[in-house]
Amino acid sequence: MRRDTGFTTGRDLASLLIYEKDRYMTASSVEGGTRATAGYRTGAFLLILVATVLVYLPGLSGPFVFDDFGSLSRLGDLGGIRDWATFKAFILSGDAGPSGRPLALLTFVLDGTNWPTDPLPFKRTNLVIHLMTGGALYLCARQILGLVGIATPRASRIALVTTALWLLHPFLVSTTLYAVQRMAQLATLFVLLGLATYLHGRQQVATYPVKGYLIMTAGIGFGTVLATLSKENGVLLPLLVLVTETVIVLNPSRQTAKLDKIWTAVFLWAPVLLVFGYLASYVNNTTLFAVNVARGYSIYERLLTEARILLDYLWHWFVPVATTTGVFQDHVTHSTGILDPATTLASIVFHALAIGGAVAVARRKPLVSFAVLFFYCAHIIESTVINLELYFEHRNYLAAAFLFLPVVAFLDDALNRRLFAGVAIVFAVLFATLTATATYGWRSYPVLVETAALRQPDSMRAQQQYALQLYNDGRRTEAFAVLEAAAERRPENVSVLMSQIIMKCQSASIAASDFDAFAHVAGRLPYDPRLLNAHETLLNLVLGNTCPPVGADDLYSFYEQLLTVPETANPRSVAYFQVQYFLGLTATSLDRISMAVSHFEASFATRPTASRAMLMASILASAEAYSEAMAFTDLARNHVDGGDTRVTEEDIQEFRARLRDAMDAAGTGDPTR
Repeated sequence: MRRDTGFTTGRDLASLLIYEKDRYMTASSVEGGTRATAGYRTGAFLLILVATVLVYLPGLSGPFVFDDFGSLSRLGDLGGIRDWATFKAFILSGDAGPSGRPLALLTFVLDGTNWPTDPLPFKRTNLVIHLMTGGALYLCARQILGLVGIATPRASRIALVTTALWLLHPFLVSTTLYAVQRMAQLATLFVLLGLATYLHGRQQVATYPVKGYLIMTAGIGFGTVLATLSKENGVLLPLLVLVTETVIVLNPSRQTAKLDKIWTAVFLWAPVLLVFGYLASYVNNTTLFAVNVARGYSIYERLLTEARILLDYLWHWFVPVATTTGVFQDHVTHSTGILDPATTLASIVFHALAIGGAVAVARRKPLVSFAVLFFYCAHIIESTVINLELYFEHRNYLAAAFLFLPVVAFLDDALNRRLFAGVAIVFAVLFATLTATATYGWRSYPVLVETAALRQPDSMRAQQQYALQLYNDGRRTEAFAVLEAAAERRPENVSVLMSQIIMKCQSASIAASDFDAFAHVAGRLPYDPRLLNAHETLLNLVLGNTCPPVGADDLYSFYEQLLTVPETANPRSVAYFQVQYFLGLTATSLDRISMAVSHFEASFATRPTASRAMLMASILASAEAYSEAMAFTDLARNHVDGGDTRVTEEDIQEFRARLRDAMDAAGTGDPTR
């Protein structure tokens, strides 16, 4: 037996050198392979970003639409962003939601400081945010896949394909190219970044608890605040974290340390309970079965309808098409009962089974459970009891983020590497083609409108806009035909009927019987405050004597008739406020000043602000009712500090001085009425 002397023989040394060489070469190969894989992954991600930019390029030249004007035209109201005062006034001027969404408004200033302005910078920034959100989605998806035990190379591959399909999905075009929907984009970006930060900290809790809890707190805290200041559904981040924690992190297949109960109660459960408390109070303050005049449906009917709409969202996500009705979504009819239409009950059953199934398979299929529950939880604010409009595609920008994740993971597991890569490329190219087609339709407003009108004849907004385009192009016969067909489909749609009357006024082709027929239908329906601009257009045409044979007397009788409808006659309603204002305006035109004052006072009492009082004062002054106008300036002075920034004390004093000059010029002052 050889004695161990502590020295190696030449043969032993040679063997050791060969072993160390093999070990070094193996380690170098693994490290090199890892670097190569990371390089391929980075290259693939950059290729996806470039493809996304390319498919969106046609739509970047498109116009502003609808709500863009309401949110961005304030830049012009302020005379542009010139200094700190105008900057602050614009940032804090938001009224799209309870938070005012100042962070989203702040980003708009980066693209334009006055109005009107070029829409290209706004859409370009939206595209950049879309790409950034895709990056945040990739981070979250890779972390979630790692937490369910999928190895890093495979997790990165699955996350990459999931992100590509989300970035290139045509259903998100109307969010990305609709400038004002940057609010939804930013909220989604901060929610995903908050979730990614939380998951990073969560993995530190077992070994570095203080560090882990600090990171998680920062993720939830900053993520929720920034997301909510962009759009209110950002408050759902704690709920979405709870879903992730329950289904993914604490899955029984993993040995994961549970969170501190106090921390969980403060940073997760408390915000979630506040959200549900707010929704419950909203229902309590708004009668569940009372029909909202402006919307035309009750909360109960909205809940029934949203069951059908959520199913439609899922259909469009998993069966994408090149063109949808985009921003024209008024074609959706609300459910009036659980069987009216019958698809209501079927939709409710589907969602109940989907949610119940997701809970049931949470242990065995955590990715499926997570994707389903994340989708429904992300819709809790915009698709439940709050009486918003029924349908908008941008509500899926966050909700659909992980819907493809379990599908891609399944395909990656079921197929070999080459076949999986081929399938992924085919679907990515398909989605890119559909999205390129969709963005091409956004290159101009006429194309956008015509596409929506032809695709969805039940969208009255699309039909009206299409008819207006035809009319402006000199194709009047076609324009009237479009409106006539729309009126036949929806005979009690006041908006369409008003469009017909206005267009006939403008073309001097209206008959007294046309207005009588309109008044007979519209006069017995609740007034819709959303038609304010249409009513003002009609008033301007008639009171400007450009719509014979319709006169001011006809309008006055029509608005008086509207006040016989109980919903319109409610003194606390916006409808009452607007109709009384129209009556005052019409009475002024008829030189019935005492009646005009009475109507203006009734309108003002419903919504008292300085600017409204000054508007009424200016109308009376234009009719030489100077003393009555002066009385309304007194009302304005009493409300000048009521938060209305459009009128100052200096404005009122200047107007009063002009009134006094006019009264002096009249000799005895205001003529006797």
